[in-house]
Amino acid sequence: GIPAVLHTVDPAVVQHVLRDSFDKYRKGDRLKISFYPLLGDGIFVTSGETWKRSRKIASLIFTAKNIREPMTQALHRTTMVFLQHLKNAAVSNEVLDLDASFRALATDSFAEFAFNERLECLENISQPPPFAVAFDLLNTKLYSISRSPLAKLLTILPTKQNREIREMASVMDTFAYTKIRARRAAKYEVGEKPASKDLLDLFMEYRDEAGNGLSDKDLRDMMINMLLAGRDTTSNALSWAIFELASRPDVVQKIRDEVHAVVQDGLPNYDSSKDLKYVTAVFYEALRLHPSVPGDALYADKHDVLPGGIAVTPNTIVYWSTYSMNRLESLWGPDAETFNPSRWLQVDEKTGAVAVKRESQFKWPVFHGGPRLCLGQTMATFQGVLVLSVVLRQFDFEVV
Repeated sequence: GIPAVLHTVDPAVVQHVLRDSFDKYRKGDRLKISFYPLLGDGIFVTSGETWKRSRKIASLIFTAKNIREPMTQALHRTTMVFLQHLKNAAVSNEVLDLDASFRALATDSFAEFAFNERLECLENISQPPPFAVAFDLLNTKLYSISRSPLAKLLTILPTKQNREIREMASVMDTFAYTKIRARRAAKYEVGEKPASKDLLDLFMEYRDEAGNGLSDKDLRDMMINMLLAGRDTTSNALSWAIFELASRPDVVQKIRDEVHAVVQDGLPNYDSSKDLKYVTAVFYEALRLHPSVPGDALYADKHDVLPGGIAVTPNTIVYWSTYSMNRLESLWGPDAETFNPSRWLQVDEKTGAVAVKRESQFKWPVFHGGPRLCLGQTMATFQGVLVLSVVLRQFDFEVV
């Protein structure tokens, strides 16, 4: 039957299911079945031993030491392309769909960082490459299926939608497997080591305790799952940040002052971006009011008792609304629904030093929490700060 659903906005309950009783909760089968054509057996739709293996591998790869250089190179180059994209629109007095533009930027950035592949979505925004089109359509269609309690049936019916899903999945698979097999042939089967490692190189080098590497299917699932996480969080947050800033010239001026003081006319790098504390606060405040994933849920595997004494039976869904939590006065104060980046800054009373607050991941679960805490949080924040810094240094925006 249809499982019971418990809705919560209580950080204590979120902490309970995401961390304290982590082993009692899992991702639902409906999610994995629905998204299999896109995400396969990837980290975002699995639980148990499959998830643990994927998480362990990804956590070993996603370290600052490994990703700092290739990430910075990719983000710097694609951000400069994005600036030209904005300049072209300004010169021609064109109205831009910034959401589409930021999505193209995030896709280009990840493709270059992950595969050393220049998709050029920004340069061809009216006719994006087949891979980007397939990714967007597949994500939209599969999300729609995942919302239905009849998801398993909907995925096997001989419908037009399922034929389209198979076609889009084939485009995705062809792109990913072509890159993977070409890389194996060019660099690994003949023992050649890449001069500069991208994300695919790093995953290909992984070996477990028995000396086994990842299969082509493992690599495909890893890369597509990383793309889904890395692209949408950043692009959505940037779109909403510009929406909020369009009516807040006071905040824009503070951003410009800080950027000038920290990097002058240069591009922030991984280290200097950490000194852009006010810009970071703006990015986090956009994510607070407009979380990229407005809510999430887990299924109970076992009997449990939530904080407050609520009994949970197996297969019950515990759903938390990140969107609602992020606007609660009881959590954020009387200005909870106001765009106020300063809430993220704290001043040391003795030294006067300003720091970005580290809010509880269960009060502010925009990057999830517990063992499933987003591994790409650092990359998302760096890109958000980088793009806001260089874009707002040169451009004003108006919502039309």
